[in-house]
Amino acid sequence: MPSESDIPAELGPAVRALASGQIVFGRYELRRKLGEGGFGAVWLVRDSALREEVALKFVLQAVAASPEAIDALKAEAARSRRLTHPNIVRIHDFVSDAVGDAHPDLAGISMEYIDGESLAQRRLREPGKCFDVEQIAPWIDQLCQALTYAHDPKRRVIHRDLKPANLLLANDGELKVADFGIACSLINSVTQISGRLSSGTPPFMSPQQLGGDWPCEADDVYALGATIYALLTGTPPFHQGDIVHQVLNKVPMPMHERRERLSITGHALIPAVWEETVAACLAKEVPHRPVSVEAAAQRLSLPPHLDPPRPPPKPPVIRGAPEPIDEEETYLPRRTEESTRTPTPPQLPQPTPPLNLPSPPAIPQPTGPALSPARKVPLSRWLLIPIVALLLFGAYAVWRESTPPPHPDKSSDGPPPETDPKDPNWTAAPSTPQASAPTITEPPPSATTVTTPTTDAPEKATKGIPFLNSLGMKFVPVPIKGRNTAGKTTNKNILFSVWDTRVQDYEVFASATKRKVEAPTFTQSPTHPVVNVTWGDAKAFCQWLSEKEGRIYRLPRDHEWSCAVGIGDKEDATRTPAQNEKESSYSSRYAWGETFPPPPNLGNYDPELKADTFENTSPVGSFPANQFGLFDMSGNVWQWCEEFLGPVDEMGRVIRGGAHGGSSPQFLELSYRGAPLPTDYVDFIGFRCVLELPGR
Repeated sequence: MPSESDIPAELGPAVRALASGQIVFGRYELRRKLGEGGFGAVWLVRDSALREEVALKFVLQAVAASPEAIDALKAEAARSRRLTHPNIVRIHDFVSDAVGDAHPDLAGISMEYIDGESLAQRRLREPGKCFDVEQIAPWIDQLCQALTYAHDPKRRVIHRDLKPANLLLANDGELKVADFGIACSLINSVTQISGRLSSGTPPFMSPQQLGGDWPCEADDVYALGATIYALLTGTPPFHQGDIVHQVLNKVPMPMHERRERLSITGHALIPAVWEETVAACLAKEVPHRPVSVEAAAQRLSLPPHLDPPRPPPKPPVIRGAPEPIDEEETYLPRRTEESTRTPTPPQLPQPTPPLNLPSPPAIPQPTGPALSPARKVPLSRWLLIPIVALLLFGAYAVWRESTPPPHPDKSSDGPPPETDPKDPNWTAAPSTPQASAPTITEPPPSATTVTTPTTDAPEKATKGIPFLNSLGMKFVPVPIKGRNTAGKTTNKNILFSVWDTRVQDYEVFASATKRKVEAPTFTQSPTHPVVNVTWGDAKAFCQWLSEKEGRIYRLPRDHEWSCAVGIGDKEDATRTPAQNEKESSYSSRYAWGETFPPPPNLGNYDPELKADTFENTSPVGSFPANQFGLFDMSGNVWQWCEEFLGPVDEMGRVIRGGAHGGSSPQFLELSYRGAPLPTDYVDFIGFRCVLELPGR
């Protein structure tokens, strides 16, 4: 079975005609070609939106012309964008031109540019064209950290094409794992179009992957073993003859025997624990392999793997295909089935003395106060501690006596009181413990607190006097206008929540309904927008609040959301969200105007845009409101809406508004609609409620 490099490169005339200096997709200036293979060409380009050099991988013309293949690539790019790890090449965007544009046959994926070489290239310069364990141990440690991060239950992303050619070494020596799912998706597309190739690279594929089973973590465990084998011997476990038959039926010889057979000399002995662990990873049956990449790393005596201290994955949602395929490829159960094949364990060499491996590179820690190394402290300094403590306690007592207790104010924007006057049995849920995160500089609170006047009668709400409900959520009227097919205009009012549903609001609901709150991997306060909620979670919150108050709360409809950002009167209210997006032509492209990137301090956007000081979500109301008094209608978190995107993408529910991650201009356009699965829950999607007014 051929690999990617064995397939003729049918790039197509549009890709072959690309030249340095050319502008593609309206934003990328081609600099130089980095490589060309069986599944496309890779160029170094200058991204005018990100204002930096990135790598742009153009796909084959046959793939670009296939709607099914494009949908699969969009979905794969969306999943891969969720991976933000120091040892994973970051995916930026999926880009394509529609028919009638300047380059109708072009499609590609932009990603982080790594100025370096692959381990496959680096290996060729080594004596015997292979490495010693001492050389690769730090790289394997970084590889295992990246895979453990991707396999975490919060992400469940399987690489499916792990091999030395996809392991890149940056100039600073840091390992980067490339093509997380992308290469495999391209191979699948070519398979469907040509019918001549299975997904992956056979010498590094597990028997289950070759057999077409659902991908799972055990496939990457097998590929990890095959990759280590190739780096230490110069060849994968099976590299000639009928490779598929050998992978399915034969046991590879131990690595030290392969070296002897290839007459490789002058290298240090391979430690017995590495021989044993690689042999276990290459076991034919899943139950005989290490249960995880982390378990394999522990067998290799590598340090435990933790999530990286960098910010969590915050990609924008890219619309992909409706996905039984997505469910199979991304959210994967671990295989437990047994098989009849029971290979004989390989004969291992006699134990060798422990190898003194170099310590892997230190994992960078979150930004914060530096901790000094432990050191002895003179006794005289210890004697000062009780004296200082007494002085501080006295100062606190004087301040406490002179400061009156705060007066509770229901109209405050802060957390709700411990009990609700309307419901004596209601108790606020305790705050959910949050994971630690890098220290973020947030805007300082105002020196003076201005109390906004409110009303308890929804029909009397105005922009200046919002309706205040039992959770302290504020609502203001938004006129709903739009053309219908007869050219008439609808005009009614509903009340929009002025901000996204907050953590404190959702915790009350979760406590009352015994619902689990999925905390993100970064710190949030009670007034941050709740995230990690599915479309069903958001609907359940609205239903619970409706029953609690005897009113009608729900998610905004897609057209109502357009009206809330000032473009609804230019849309046809009877058309699907997808149709309105396709035919959009507005004088206000973004919330701030026509130009990109956004000006500073108008919203919470991707850190790459340098428009604000937040790395992740920001407290609601941190930036100016729009013309209707609504906050964060652009940036911070995407917001669930009621509808499906349209008949072509019935699996996806509409989200609007952009988020704190995603630097592509497209995702911040007021007319843009994302369409994740309603069961998706990620740390960049939240929701806001609307309140229907009786008789309006």
